[in-house]
Amino acid sequence: MTDRPRETLPRSVRIRSRRDFERVFDLKIRATDALITLYGAPSNCALARLGIAAGRRLGNAVVRNRTKRLIREAFRRVRHTLPSRTDWVVVPRTGAELAPPNLQVSIINLARRLAERVEARRRAMEAADAVRNSEGSGATKESETTCPERRGPVLDQTRKKKAPGA
Repeated sequence: MTDRPRETLPRSVRIRSRRDFERVFDLKIRATDALITLYGAPSNCALARLGIAAGRRLGNAVVRNRTKRLIREAFRRVRHTLPSRTDWVVVPRTGAELAPPNLQVSIINLARRLAERVEARRRAMEAADAVRNSEGSGATKESETTCPERRGPVLDQTRKKKAPGA
């Protein structure tokens, strides 16, 4: 057995929550090519994170899962070249022939096109936070990202508990 390091994409660099997907889609910072549409958004996490939105229109479950595996592999190989503190959501295009080398080039090119717009949005959000903090309002941002570095189950604090015996 060889002592190679595991080449995986850890959960901490994946976007999994609906709230984070909605935040990225709501900012509408996107670029498209023949293979994918890439959405970007600033994040508080130290790493570049990936989310994949593969709808039923793409094909059956086998096709969707294979597509997601290929996208995760391409992202894993190029994630160190992408800007940190950024969330990326990939939406594969219907009918596109996806191969890891093509996906890698596509992700790098689209991310390069989006990086400046994402950074401009980050500066605008930080400026708005500075103004909000100087005014003394203790309100937190609704669009704030949560980083999944902690282990264990994440409890939904907004859910109401059932009454005993109900």
